[in-house]
Amino acid sequence: MLSRFIGRAKAISGKSVYLGLLALLPALFCSQAAAAHTSAPAEPVPRGDDVARVIGGIVNFTRWPGTQQHVRLCITIPSEYVDVLMREMPATTRVASVQYLALKDARVDTGCDVVYVEQIDHVDGTNVFQAFVGRPVLSIAGFDSGCLMGSLFCFTSVGSPLTFSANLEAISRSGLRINPKVLFLVRRQAK
Repeated sequence: MLSRFIGRAKAISGKSVYLGLLALLPALFCSQAAAAHTSAPAEPVPRGDDVARVIGGIVNFTRWPGTQQHVRLCITIPSEYVDVLMREMPATTRVASVQYLALKDARVDTGCDVVYVEQIDHVDGTNVFQAFVGRPVLSIAGFDSGCLMGSLFCFTSVGSPLTFSANLEAISRSGLRINPKVLFLVRRQAK
């Protein structure tokens, strides 16, 4: 559905595309899509697809300083969802390249606009996320304590639907502009 929308959106003005994507924001973060007029029950969306959809939504509603149109996503390994993210991100977002790197690889520090960290201990996590302070790097942790370590966003649920939190202090120091609709969605999930 999103790829059809994006294909049609290219012919529309930039402001209309932006407003149209805002209208689709709730759909981007839902864990299951409603089946349109089918008699068969909807199958649950695999968690990897949920992760890709949420990361893609956050990326699409984030603006980096300057005129940067395409971003570089780095997935630190080990990660359960590397294959899904490698396949889905370039097709559905502004992500120009996806690479998976070891956490201690120097390219994580310098060659990434978005960093997704799924498995990490507390000390390494704190060090990694603190290295991004004051830099326009969108960090997303695949676990709930990631926001406490300094990640901008973190997934908070272990089941379905997938939920996430935002670290407002880290976002304010990042230099990134996150669409308020994403932050509103985080607040609404918390209620």
